[in-house]
Amino acid sequence: MNTKAKIKAHLFLGNIQFKYEKWEEAQKQYLAAKSLAEAINIEIKELDENLAITLRRTKEEKLGITIFKNYQFSDDPEKLVEYSLFLLRSEEDLRNKAIELLGKAIKIGSSRANFILGDFYLNGYYLEKNTDRAMEFFTQGSKSNDDIEFQMRCLTKITKLHLENKEYDNAIESLIDLSNKGSDDASYSLAMIYKHGRYGINKDAEKYFDYITRVDNYMGYYELGSAFLEGKLIEKDIDAGIVLLEKCLNEPNYIEAGFLALKHAFNNQNEKEKLIGSLIWNSGLIDKISPKEFSMLSFVTDENEYIAIINGMEKKIKEGKMN
Repeated sequence: MNTKAKIKAHLFLGNIQFKYEKWEEAQKQYLAAKSLAEAINIEIKELDENLAITLRRTKEEKLGITIFKNYQFSDDPEKLVEYSLFLLRSEEDLRNKAIELLGKAIKIGSSRANFILGDFYLNGYYLEKNTDRAMEFFTQGSKSNDDIEFQMRCLTKITKLHLENKEYDNAIESLIDLSNKGSDDASYSLAMIYKHGRYGINKDAEKYFDYITRVDNYMGYYELGSAFLEGKLIEKDIDAGIVLLEKCLNEPNYIEAGFLALKHAFNNQNEKEKLIGSLIWNSGLIDKISPKEFSMLSFVTDENEYIAIINGMEKKIKEGKMN
């Protein structure tokens, strides 16, 4: 087996251990791969990134400082940040060097470095607590173009600071920026603001609908599905509501979505059967409510009786009663 094949094998084995958070075992494989890679003078980004994570997880900062010593001379902001984190967590007298490297990464345009220094100032980690300085770094990081994840993290911090200071207009502006960058949490928050009229903002059904339809997670499906069934903020659409609520049933915390949808599916036998199946098999309810009990719903002809049965099932779930 040639050297590159050996590197690939060690990396593959390391990634398996990494996936299951077996940090020490993963680290052994990565170190073996790293040694071979250095022998033939090649750099593998995935290997270095995962090795750095395992070294931090196992608190081997000094080893990280040795292995990645050349990172401090790099013009790659990610390498500068990685090396600074090893320095910070190693010895106190290396912290000034770490802060210096983070500053260098910021000059290159690193949103991650801005976020880290902002967080240090915000919480008083390694630096004297200074909210104004924190805001400066978060603002700068939110405008960097290198890493969307840390841009969004910076904007989230900015939003929280504005809310704490009751600067609601600025907070809304930050939330809108986050939503436009794809943040489900920001879109949901904006939808709730326009639904209930918070922070001096008037209720606005159109903006509520705009933002809630951007939320691509169970929380958004449940909210929009419920709104369609309720028909107050937006035009009533039973079929659309049921479809959205059914999507929630892959998430155990949203069992109530299935019951809510069922209550509105009395006149739709196909949807009713799909919902019953989803509730039984996707939500673990078979331990609390038998398929036989669910099957009763398919044959009840009185809507009030039908809803009463569902209410009884919900009550059983909440009380934790077992068959």
